[in-house]
Amino acid sequence: MITKCLELLQLSKKVVIFKPNGRLDAESYAQIRTEAMAIANTNPDILVVDLENIAFVDSRGLGLLITLLKLMRSREGQLVLCSVRQEVQALLELTNTDRLFEISEHYPSNLN
Repeated sequence: MITKCLELLQLSKKVVIFKPNGRLDAESYAQIRTEAMAIANTNPDILVVDLENIAFVDSRGLGLLITLLKLMRSREGQLVLCSVRQEVQALLELTNTDRLFEISEHYPSNLN
């Protein structure tokens, strides 16, 4: 059973931080995808995905991040990954998807 899997902080109408917890994998995919897409559909200019509490991402989770990136770009928005843990960064580098994303070590404070 998945309990609360995210924290959402809306800094302004234009910037939203999505902070999932646990794992981005096949087991949590449906719930996190539903929540992430609902957030993205509020049409923020910038969607920050804070991965501080994510220690594991599988192919479904990576696919979700890419889907969010494509959605934001199709709306001329921006997706920023922040607080990416070493394990997740290694996956991004291994799959060469680190080049697709804007990645910030911490929440980019200049976005408010």
